Amino acid sequence: MQTYLDTVRDQAKLKGVDLFHAFKMAGLPTSTYYRTINGTTEMRFDTACSVLDAIDEQHRRDEAAKRTKQLRDSGQVVNRRSARKGLKPRKLSA
Repeated sequence: MQTYLDTVRDQAKLKGVDLFHAFKMAGLPTSTYYRTINGTTEMRFDTACSVLDAIDEQHRRDEAAKRTKQLRDSGQVVNRRSARKGLKPRKLSA
């Protein structure tokens, strides 16, 4: 069975997101990152969920930026809506 840290690391690596940046983007203190990475404390479920959401959000932003660059390089007019089209958030809005 994988630990929460292993799951988070795998997702960050798979999606090409820096794990430290994901912790910061999730609004977690940097001390939580360092304690977790160094094995001082176990990662909690809520923390893992927050970091996974941040990883997904950063991946969506990176994909949108990549698509925008491709559109601009091909000489097309770039509309933010068309660049983000098809990139659906994982979270459901309340």
